[in-house]
Amino acid sequence: MAQTKTSTQKEGFVRGIDEVVKILSASGDRTDNEETSEVPDRVANVGRLKECAARMRKTNTFTKGQFVQWKEGLKNKATPAYGEPVIVIEVLKEPVFDLDQKGSGNPYFNEPLTLVAGVIAANGDFLCHHFDGRRFESHLRNENEED
Repeated sequence: MAQTKTSTQKEGFVRGIDEVVKILSASGDRTDNEETSEVPDRVANVGRLKECAARMRKTNTFTKGQFVQWKEGLKNKATPAYGEPVIVIEVLKEPVFDLDQKGSGNPYFNEPLTLVAGVIAANGDFLCHHFDGRRFESHLRNENEED
């Protein structure tokens, strides 16, 4: 079952992402932390987190019939594969939320689904899926197509 969020709830969600980026930016500047020096992978993760959060915040405007693909580091579903184009069927005016995704520990909990895109399944069938449009970017095919 899907439900739309109010503009106040959407603004709160965006403010939450901005706060995470501020915290990560501040913590990424510290190099004298003894704990950080013992675990270098955590320092590398701070940079990766900053990059992915910045990509998530970068907005794109999509149109019906446009080819799109996952932004690097933001794929959260099995299909499509990275680099695989999908076609935009509809850009939703108001996001929908899958209310069956219970618990904030679930990566799909409260995910705003704003994009309906068509994919080709492994068996060759055309399927439509709802996605979080913030995770997608234009596919290179759009620049090479003339139809």
